[in-house]
Amino acid sequence: MSVPDQFESSLWALARTRTFLSVAALHIVTAIVLMNIPLLNGLGFERALTTAVLSSVTTPLVAIAGFHRQQTRSQGLPVHWWASAIFLCVALLIPSLVAGAVFEMWTQPCDVELGLQFFVLLGGGNVLVTASISMAAFYWTPSRYRSAILATAITIIVLLIWFGFGLWRLYNEPQIFVYLAPLGFWPGSIYDESLPVPLALWVFRGYSTLLSLSLVCWIQASLRFRPTWLVLSLLGSALTTWLYLDGGQLGFRFDRAYIQSQLSQKFRTPHFILYASPAFSRSAIKALAREHEFRFEQLASYFGVEPPSPIHSYVYRNAQEKGQLMGAYQTQIARPWHQEIHIHGAYIPHSTLKHELAHIFAGQLAAPPFRIPMLWGVVPNMGLIEGIAVAADWPIRELTVHEWAAAMKRLERLPSIAQSLDPTGFWSISSSRAYTATGSFVAWLVRRYGMKKFSEVYSGKSFLSTYGVSTSDLEDTWRYFLDSITLDPPALRMAEHRFARPSIFEKVCARTTSTLAQQVSQHLRSRRLTSAQKLIEQILQFQPADPRYLTQLAWTYLQANNLPLAEQFASRAHNLTGTTEKAKAAAQEVMGHIAWSRGEVDQAAQQFTQVFNLHLSTSSVRLQSVRLAALTRPPDIQNALRDYLERRLTGGKDLMTLTDLHHTYPKDPLIGYLLARRLEAIKAPQRALATLPPPTALPTQALQDEAVLLKGRLTWAAGKYSSAAQAFRQATEAAHRQSTREEAITWEQRSLHALHWE
Repeated sequence: MSVPDQFESSLWALARTRTFLSVAALHIVTAIVLMNIPLLNGLGFERALTTAVLSSVTTPLVAIAGFHRQQTRSQGLPVHWWASAIFLCVALLIPSLVAGAVFEMWTQPCDVELGLQFFVLLGGGNVLVTASISMAAFYWTPSRYRSAILATAITIIVLLIWFGFGLWRLYNEPQIFVYLAPLGFWPGSIYDESLPVPLALWVFRGYSTLLSLSLVCWIQASLRFRPTWLVLSLLGSALTTWLYLDGGQLGFRFDRAYIQSQLSQKFRTPHFILYASPAFSRSAIKALAREHEFRFEQLASYFGVEPPSPIHSYVYRNAQEKGQLMGAYQTQIARPWHQEIHIHGAYIPHSTLKHELAHIFAGQLAAPPFRIPMLWGVVPNMGLIEGIAVAADWPIRELTVHEWAAAMKRLERLPSIAQSLDPTGFWSISSSRAYTATGSFVAWLVRRYGMKKFSEVYSGKSFLSTYGVSTSDLEDTWRYFLDSITLDPPALRMAEHRFARPSIFEKVCARTTSTLAQQVSQHLRSRRLTSAQKLIEQILQFQPADPRYLTQLAWTYLQANNLPLAEQFASRAHNLTGTTEKAKAAAQEVMGHIAWSRGEVDQAAQQFTQVFNLHLSTSSVRLQSVRLAALTRPPDIQNALRDYLERRLTGGKDLMTLTDLHHTYPKDPLIGYLLARRLEAIKAPQRALATLPPPTALPTQALQDEAVLLKGRLTWAAGKYSSAAQAFRQATEAAHRQSTREEAITWEQRSLHALHWE
């Protein structure tokens, strides 16, 4: 019988076995069930991964059934049954693939090509590897002990060891992604919604394919010695070993030493060791190191404990570098069990540094090995973990955390604490709502009952045994506290917009739209407007009622001087039903600029005034103030400032334009203020201080308040810390909002800490 005939014979024989039919039924049922689970229902990564993991379990059953049949009936060669099992098990991916495609046909097609790639790379790769492992488990068992049950048990043990090795690397090494030949690929943080197929996954699957083929060659050589099999085995093993050892360069196997070699700048402080990208200047790293110590001092006061030194801080150049080296792109990461954090950017104040360090301090309240609270000893209690980090960080974003939570309650968007502390409930809520609710609740607990009480809960005790009342009773008291917080209409408008964003489980084609949105941003930064417009049109196919992308498209047409189309999309965004006032205002801002470009100054002023009166945020009020003030200037200033505000000026032309305007009109406070802000961005504090006008010369209270803060920041950046502390003390006294007051207080503390550091 020829080789094709032998393969066909073994294929049909295996397809008729009870094992294969049972496994096929399981795959079909699973494919249907996944259609009812958010994020797993469509043809995307999550469905592909789930199906691939199932294939890792079912492929050995089918393969070993074939090997057992080959042994008992002396039918064909082992490699024929191996190939047959792979063919059939790859075919078992089809039910899930079809079910995902059918679901998308009913709802909204996402990215079929991307889904197919993940199915092939994850499912197909897992089938190939696990079939080869099963073959080794069966045929390398001595013939007197050889059986389907023993081979299955050995295969399961090997898979569990492999899985355990992957978990160990996640625990012991910095990376949060994992590549495992028989189990697939996990990309890292769920908050990084954009997930294209990484090039490293293609390389890794090439490596795992070569590994599988090498193993089969060794098996063939051991069963029926042929020089050809031996040569192929040796060659495949050599190539596999080389690929594995070079996994860091190829992108699928990093360790701490490799990451530290890439972040080659090392800087020590009393409590930290910083590993920073060589792209940063030494002065920038020194300033960031000082910021680390400042935040350490704040957190030590809050928690009442200090982690043992040193804390290792990995500072990546940007999100892209961090994502490639350790798996988290936009998400910053803390690993309390290793006392290390992973952040990107060397700017000050760093937006997430204190939050990530708070995880390290909180780790002193929990038991090893993970130093985080665990539900049932195995599932991280994300509500408590993130709640204490937000409470300790206490970020200032227009409103305080308590004010944001109170606004959520008024808008009936506040999640229950029981849901937030549930292992699945936390992830089902959008991150902004989950983090804010738990942060406010934990901050209230600590303030009312003290850190010592909370530390008992964080270490594993129940709320009832710690506080003497149930979680629901504590939540009722907390909600009553939120009712006592006074909020103005602008606060509710800001909260309405911020908390309207759904979680990844509630979005349509979340992965696809996030990837497209990132590409849009890249095209806009490079001024490739036509390409950006095409991508936005694709996003609108998935999110037709989302005004953000319509407004973005309107901006691109405005910058391309296509005013009719800019007006069309801005009006469409503004008139969408069910959108927030802030989203409508964003479209209205574009309409104001369209009118301005047409010379309709009164119409532009009317649009900007309406947005100003909404008081959507401090930054929005400042921006409308600048626009309205610019409209009162002579035409030459107006035109230049319009181009600047519409972000038409690139490649340094914006700085040149403001500098020329200031040279021509040195006494115009608006131009001086804008130039000072631009000089702050390029780290030229001395020049900025020389152009910054007296705060009282600016037309609105919002601009005056910002000018006071700006003077303090510039003085601090110039190294005059005592003067900066004094400026921020004045800003604290003059502040109109609690959030502004707390921001000024933090800057004053930072200035005083810098004096001590120096």
